[in-house]
Amino acid sequence: MTTQSNLIEALRTRPAVTVDEAALIYSVSRGTIYNRIREGSLKAVRYGRRLSIPTAQIREELDVPAYATP
Repeated sequence: MTTQSNLIEALRTRPAVTVDEAALIYSVSRGTIYNRIREGSLKAVRYGRRLSIPTAQIREELDVPAYATP
């Protein structure tokens, strides 16, 4: 089970998240994420059949800072 704190950690440490994870982060349906990708308001990268959403855009929209490097 993915928790909100795990998703925030993923935003800070991973370069991309899945459509399902993005839906949980935004608290919307998968369909809404696909609609945003289709209309161009959310960028996605296709790897074969899988879509990944870059975390940099999500962090910027939700004002979640990346971890600072020492």
